[in-house]
Amino acid sequence: MAGVNIPEVEDPMRYIDVVGAGEGRYGCTYFSLPQTYCEEISNGKVIFSLSEVKAQLCIVKRLKKEDADSKEEIENEVAVLKAVQALELGHLQHRFINLLGSDLQDPTNKPSYAMGVIFGPNVAEFSLTSVRKLGYIPKGFIAHICLQLFEAVACLNRFRIFHGDLHPSNFMLNPSQQHFSGLPDLVLIDFGMSYVADGSTSETGIVCLAVEDASRAYLSIHEIMGLDCSFEMDPEWNPFFSAISYLRFLLAPTEDGEYECPPIDKWRLEDFLGVFGDFAIQQRTDMPGDVLIDIESVMKGFTDANDKKLQAAVHRITSNKGDDAA
Repeated sequence: MAGVNIPEVEDPMRYIDVVGAGEGRYGCTYFSLPQTYCEEISNGKVIFSLSEVKAQLCIVKRLKKEDADSKEEIENEVAVLKAVQALELGHLQHRFINLLGSDLQDPTNKPSYAMGVIFGPNVAEFSLTSVRKLGYIPKGFIAHICLQLFEAVACLNRFRIFHGDLHPSNFMLNPSQQHFSGLPDLVLIDFGMSYVADGSTSETGIVCLAVEDASRAYLSIHEIMGLDCSFEMDPEWNPFFSAISYLRFLLAPTEDGEYECPPIDKWRLEDFLGVFGDFAIQQRTDMPGDVLIDIESVMKGFTDANDKKLQAAVHRITSNKGDDAA
């Protein structure tokens, strides 16, 4: 499960949205608490504790528009997440957001679902903040993100599941899970445009879906590395950067947005890891301690900001409820 352990959520509508967590094409996400828990704080039955509040939190995604396309997308997302969770992937299960519960038959026509909470930023936020705050993006961090992203997407594709919307804002960093000590695990989110291939999907169609995921994954890493010119200038990293650049160009969609079978054999994410995986592992392993401290400081900035927002929002909600009760 991605995030902290909380009870299964049977009905997201019984959760109170505490503060916004993000917004996508069709839905908004919120840090949310059980309605009963908020009432217990208001009534003095539970003493407010930020650590306890965080243990009760989940993320709830709710539709922001009441239209058929949005409803279809959230229904698809729930179905795909269920398919992913059914795979029992061991430690790789932590690379995918965890579905806790859903209410797709809400009478207000606003389906919602709940997922495990992640208190870290997405990769886009982290990278931009790293450049602004540190003046660089740690090379070992790029190696780490590349390894975990490519491994996760390749795993999905092996089971004929295709994400369809890979970009740095859809890669969360989870400080509660660290497969490699000192670095937050990457977690894929937003499966609304994902696709699970079945017997009716042609082999050519499956290849094109895999090409799309690979193309977007290469482009994502290229965009992040492009924020720091030292990658291209570093002789040690230039082959890695050049390969990423070549593959994201080679697999780019046509002018009409279609993805086609590539003209070379070695284009898949696992092929890239076969060539550069050992290099990436070594770069991550050799990160100096002061660089790990830099990464921790950037992550801490996000978690501290989240804590302040959560504490203020919970106080506001529970105080209002207390006033209403009076």
